Amino acid sequence: MSHHHNNTGLISSLFFKNPEIPSVTKDHVEAAEENVFSSQSFSALKIHRFLVATLEKDLNLKQMTEAQSRTIPILLDKKDALVKSQTGSGKTLAYAIPIVESITPKIDRTSGVFALVIVPTRELVLQTYTWFTKILKNLNLGRLHWLVMDEADRLLDMGYEKDVARIVSIVQEHFVKEGSFGRRQNVMVSATLSKGVEKLAGLTLTDPEHIKLSEDDSVNQDQLVTPTNLKQWYLIVPPKLRLATLAAFILWKCTISTEKKVLIFMTTQDSVDYHAELFNRVLAKREDRPSISFYKLHGNMPQKDRTSIFKEFRDTESGVLLCTDVAARGLDLSSIDWIVQYNPPVTAEEYVHRVGRTARVGKCGQAVIFLAPPETDFIHRLANRGISVVEKNPDAILKTLTTSWSKVPQTMEQAATAVQLCFEEYVIESYNLYEMATKGYVSFVRSYAALPKDVRDVFNFQSLHLGHYAKSFALRDPPTQINTAGRMGQRNDRVQPFNTARQRNPALLKRAAAQALG
Repeated sequence: MSHHHNNTGLISSLFFKNPEIPSVTKDHVEAAEENVFSSQSFSALKIHRFLVATLEKDLNLKQMTEAQSRTIPILLDKKDALVKSQTGSGKTLAYAIPIVESITPKIDRTSGVFALVIVPTRELVLQTYTWFTKILKNLNLGRLHWLVMDEADRLLDMGYEKDVARIVSIVQEHFVKEGSFGRRQNVMVSATLSKGVEKLAGLTLTDPEHIKLSEDDSVNQDQLVTPTNLKQWYLIVPPKLRLATLAAFILWKCTISTEKKVLIFMTTQDSVDYHAELFNRVLAKREDRPSISFYKLHGNMPQKDRTSIFKEFRDTESGVLLCTDVAARGLDLSSIDWIVQYNPPVTAEEYVHRVGRTARVGKCGQAVIFLAPPETDFIHRLANRGISVVEKNPDAILKTLTTSWSKVPQTMEQAATAVQLCFEEYVIESYNLYEMATKGYVSFVRSYAALPKDVRDVFNFQSLHLGHYAKSFALRDPPTQINTAGRMGQRNDRVQPFNTARQRNPALLKRAAAQALG
């Protein structure tokens, strides 16, 4: 490398002048619980023996989950249903089995569509389709008797309310026009029951059965449920130490521990692109160390790439997937050991959906969220919704660098500084990586500035130390020299201090942020 540095000065720059770590008072949390498995087997259902045989022999499924045992009999009785259940509780099969059971083999392709299932993302379509093909084998589908909306809350969060309403009205028109026999069954499945979900249910469902899987139905409507076998932690990390701490976590998990499958959430596509490239260059292959596979997933990638990466990561035993919320929503990626929320979600609901990617259908999992010192009130927001998260000391993670990174004896501070220096030098040496770093940084700052008003008491743009966050992207430039195009530039292009009318316009900011996410 072409640069030489004074080690002492660099240690001070990484570990000094950091904000004080606040002590967080522990809230008493009454957690709402859902049992995942029921005591009932699939053979107890009134379904065809061939279907039972497929479930038991081909899919190795004998015992139903609670969501399945509560939902399937109601759908077999031809009723509409609104199902509220945590993610990873076996909901897809809860509606897929009744649909398949109700198909008669005489129907062929000329009869039209038999069941329409609406889900929010392409990966979820692929996943749901895979479940159907597993239990369907070679049956043909015809005539729409079923309308299913899975992840209904997320469909609305992503702004598909009008599209869904339009689909429902088109389905209704055709149903009346073509005089289909019998009545159509409608099912909505959602991890949370927001006002929007209730409104959509009113438009879509006829006299539905409400199926809530929380044991205590008197639990406050605002209470959220996470899997009981999920351990949840939080780290309070000064911005300057974010990158070194994340790198330490990845190296620890993927080269020392047995928990080698990690999913990392980041806010923007540019941030995912940059960190995936940086980690691939610096952490993936190192002399005398196990190699680490890095994957990335976001909504702006070609569908072919998204599909192949989804399948590859799903089937691997170890690796790190960096992704945005949109890409990972609802994904059933088998046996993920750790969920890392490198950028916090804005709402408790989004937190629940993120951590729901692990500890699925009775398996164990762990989740950790990175918070900056001014963001610690988010822990109280989670507690108010029934979610208990335990503090972990980030120093314990940084200390692992003394074995996972260093080949010679070093202190924690020296090892962390060496990692940070390595990242920074790669960024200095590669113009392409520098461009990606600045784009990632700018998109992060903009998305933070565009957060909705009701969360600004927790995620306050004014409290961001832009210089420290630039360091977390391995950038040495002062923030005033980092502009939107990713180059040194004209004064009016800079991201600080958001002083033009366009940058102050909240609607424009929101739209720009929405485009950067996913």
